[in-house]
Amino acid sequence: MKLAMLAMMMCVTACEKETSNIYVSSCLPLVKYTQKQQNDVADAMDAQPNAEWGRMINDYGKLRKQARAACGKNI
Repeated sequence: MKLAMLAMMMCVTACEKETSNIYVSSCLPLVKYTQKQQNDVADAMDAQPNAEWGRMINDYGKLRKQARAACGKNI
């Protein structure tokens, strides 16, 4: 009987809802790059079109685009 009551109390305690004071932004902060930085990287990618890092940068660009869309930013 005591074991059943203990199990019941644990279930009720586990379901207890408390408010949190922690604020988590749903938008990711994006690093801003100057136009010169972007042009320099684009030139480097053009010089080595088959480089693996170029594909990684393209993937990162897609991720940035998705983050901007999710946060409602048109930049």
